[in-house]
Amino acid sequence: MKFFLRIVLIAGLSWPALMFLPWWSSAVVAFVVGLLLSQAKKRRMFGKKQPPALAFLAGLIALFLLVGVFAFIQNSGNGGLLAGKISAIILGDGGAPMEPGIFLVLVSALIAGLVGGFSAMTGNLLGEALKSN
Repeated sequence: MKFFLRIVLIAGLSWPALMFLPWWSSAVVAFVVGLLLSQAKKRRMFGKKQPPALAFLAGLIALFLLVGVFAFIQNSGNGGLLAGKISAIILGDGGAPMEPGIFLVLVSALIAGLVGGFSAMTGNLLGEALKSN
């Protein structure tokens, strides 16, 4: 249940942050959510699911979907013209494995998802360390 709460909180609080603040503000949101929802538990090597991995997965899913939808809407607004030109500059003429606009949307979403996942996991680990002492 806390896993879905993390996803909803990270995506819901990152949405206004992405509208008005720089892109990295969503990483701060994921960090704070991970910090506030952490628990003081001893992790077992071969026991139950480990909370930092779930925090990483929640941050990854939340920001991958949020930034993916934002980038897709922006890409559709101009017919994929800008993303196609940027993709041609980065990958060359025949480098994209799929439509260049969609490829750039997926790469943007993946990078944002990784940043969100690492931020949420870092916040969760810091919260565990602070609460266990």
